[in-house]
Amino acid sequence: MNFRKSSIFFTLLGTAACLIACGDENTTEVYENHFDGMAVLEKGEKLSAQKCDKDSVGKMLFAMESGKAYFCDGKSWQTFSDDENVKEEKTADNVCVATTVKNAKKTKSGTEIKCGDVVLDTIWTDSDGKSGSDGTEGKSGVDGEDGKDGKDGQNGKDGKDGKDGVGCEIVNDENGIVDIVCGEKAEKTRLYKAMCGIMPYDPEEFVCEYGMVLSKEGVDENFRKGLWKDNRDGKIYKTVLVDDNLWMAENLNFEVENVREGNVFINSVCAGGPKGKHEGGDCDVYGRVYTYDAAKIACPDGWVLPGKDDLNSMLSAAEKAVSGESAISALKAKDTWEGGAGSHISGGSNSLGFSIVASGTYATGSGYDRVGEMAYIAVDEPKPDDEYEVNVVNGVSADIKKYMSFGIGFHSAVRCVLHTVN
Repeated sequence: MNFRKSSIFFTLLGTAACLIACGDENTTEVYENHFDGMAVLEKGEKLSAQKCDKDSVGKMLFAMESGKAYFCDGKSWQTFSDDENVKEEKTADNVCVATTVKNAKKTKSGTEIKCGDVVLDTIWTDSDGKSGSDGTEGKSGVDGEDGKDGKDGQNGKDGKDGKDGVGCEIVNDENGIVDIVCGEKAEKTRLYKAMCGIMPYDPEEFVCEYGMVLSKEGVDENFRKGLWKDNRDGKIYKTVLVDDNLWMAENLNFEVENVREGNVFINSVCAGGPKGKHEGGDCDVYGRVYTYDAAKIACPDGWVLPGKDDLNSMLSAAEKAVSGESAISALKAKDTWEGGAGSHISGGSNSLGFSIVASGTYATGSGYDRVGEMAYIAVDEPKPDDEYEVNVVNGVSADIKKYMSFGIGFHSAVRCVLHTVN
């Protein structure tokens, strides 16, 4: 709601509809309010929403939507009647006072509100004003101050203490033997200080003689057990000392490079495979089997393929060393000897520690054969027509068939011997 200014003031008395001249002595209650101009009730605004009480007596409104003028009598908004005549009086101050006002008169420039012939106020119908010019841009704000650094974080809590490690204790350090006990279960580990050349050994069971490791107590003076290490591949072999000759008490298990040139046939395979097959051998149990050309070069430096004299000397010593059993039984291993249904093949006692296993043979064309029944040990005795002899241990008859001849594709086990150790 808008207010337009006027130069005339009204004095409205009480809540009656009439106006009484200033200085009337008969008036018992007078509300005197001065309002500068007439307020405008714009289109869409409701008259009932405008305040009208004793503090608003004399306040005038002009409603733009109906074109009517209203005044507040202290209780409600009243209209100026069209039918009532204007009664004019002069106050002491020559102020026009009227009981009512005729209709407001609309003109081109606005609406006049009269008291008799006197124009009390004019509600101007103004045209739209020109658009205001754009305001100038405000100054840039001052940069804010940098924030303060945050507080340091608190230190983390210490981790829990770890469990104590397992301790170890040396319980023995005598005669080249060191025993160490570790942990709650008191597990014992034995270390040996003794070395025979490059070969470590247990001084409780072995001695170093002739540059080799030999047992302190052999079954017989002529069959002293020992150990020997092949520096070519690090394998350790059991040994037996017989008449100053050191024999390997296991089949050789050293792989040679395969060569086939004319009548030269160098080849080795793991022994003990299924009959008729070319694969499936077990080097850990049976060692390897070699062609004759391979057997001659397979032994380590200083060791040789045994000849007939070497084998005869070993068998004679075996016969002297045993009693109550055959020499072949004392030389055969306890296991690996097994035949088919109804056979009488059995292992030996191996009392002399020579450990002959039933490695059988292997042929280039036909594969494995006689595994579990026979042992074929190569002999350095070549025969005419590219044949060579082997010493055969027969498992069925518990006998030794000496020096059987086979062709160049035949493979047999190798037991190397070291001559004259003293």
